[in-house]
Amino acid sequence: GAAAAAPSASIGAVVYAVGLGAGAKASDSLAGLAAAFDVARTHTITRSTPPMWMVSAGALAARSSGTGVSSHAGLMGLTRQARSEAPQSQLPIIDLDVLRPGMTELAAVSKLAGKLGLGYNGTPEPEMAFDGSSQRVPRLTEAAGSLGGPIKLYFDARGAVSNLRVVSQEEDDSEPVHGEVKLHVGAVGLNFRDVLNVLGVYPGDPGPPGSDCAGDVARCVGGAPRLRVGDAVLGHGLAALASFARSDSRLMAAIDDSLTVEQACTLPTTWCTVHMSLLASRPRAGHHALLQAGAGGVGLAAGEYTHWVGTRASVTVGRPYKHWYLHGMGLRGETLSSRDGGAFALGASKLLGSGRLRFSLNSLSADFIACTFALLRQDGKLCEIGKRAVWSYERHAAALHSNFTMIALDSTIEQTPWWMCGVLKQLSARADAFVLHGLPMELFDLEKNVLAAF
Repeated sequence: GAAAAAPSASIGAVVYAVGLGAGAKASDSLAGLAAAFDVARTHTITRSTPPMWMVSAGALAARSSGTGVSSHAGLMGLTRQARSEAPQSQLPIIDLDVLRPGMTELAAVSKLAGKLGLGYNGTPEPEMAFDGSSQRVPRLTEAAGSLGGPIKLYFDARGAVSNLRVVSQEEDDSEPVHGEVKLHVGAVGLNFRDVLNVLGVYPGDPGPPGSDCAGDVARCVGGAPRLRVGDAVLGHGLAALASFARSDSRLMAAIDDSLTVEQACTLPTTWCTVHMSLLASRPRAGHHALLQAGAGGVGLAAGEYTHWVGTRASVTVGRPYKHWYLHGMGLRGETLSSRDGGAFALGASKLLGSGRLRFSLNSLSADFIACTFALLRQDGKLCEIGKRAVWSYERHAAALHSNFTMIALDSTIEQTPWWMCGVLKQLSARADAFVLHGLPMELFDLEKNVLAAF
């Protein structure tokens, strides 16, 4: 006989679907299975064939209420055997819910193709269940579901990190009040304060954890003349560990592309704390400063700030790899122990020689406080940022005449937000001028890894 003419248009994909409407009620599936065998064999032995996938109904039991009893169970076994014997064929199978009354097989396949694309080739998942909106794959245990919308951090009580969990965030269409902005949060920076907050050991009521944030302005009203909807911002938000948060507009500053949102969220508390400390101590070029916990967020920000001022900085640090890290930042010969008070006192005395410190940013306790005061010169200043096991003002007054300042950024934010507005604008301006940079960070997904972040 005459040879068949080649088709005028190339075939983009081959879809095999039969008996979808009957689903589990189909009683005669042998004819469909025989036809599927012929199609699969041709696809396997023929080179350069277009992508092919088979469609079943109710065979994967993807839903918890599903039985997995279907006339298409044989089709499922056929595709698995074909992939076993000829892995290059791939031959994926996509399992649909039993069709609703009135929906044709062609309409179901068309909807499926619109979602997955006709070029679907079964990689990396050769078996998939599709219910019209979500896709599921076979696993031995059920995968953790995604909340699929706005989320927020929630905990019933302080005391343990394990109390934290992520829940859906309810839609809030209300307008911000005067002077308030609504934020679409892009990233949140966690500080030691947030850890103490969750553990329930932070003095007073610190409010919800997670305030340092960066994102975009979603809504703003009168009283926020510096900000517009869509502006990228950094600052201090209220309960910012969420998809959306609110904040006093005075506690937000616009930023440009000099910082990513991840970099920007590392700076509000760390840099502002250092800025307050240096305003209190007024170090100048040539002065000597001691930065306790130099590998922490505040310590790293202080190291960059003092370098910009021209002040010589020595730092305390714990683990050996942190010493090496700070050596690479130009502090070789300037690192001291933050674990042993005696080693710190001996090392600092040897490092200073006959000199004395003009300024110390302290976050350590016990012997480190007494030793640090002993190393200050007569007009030296100690700025205390620690919250636990610190000296009282009365003890400071009885022990020495050196100046002492307690730095409490949270109180400053609450009492003088207008002042913080200026500080955040200064932070933004210096970032725009590349005078300061985001801190080293590790990124965690809020929905998937919130416990690991703490």
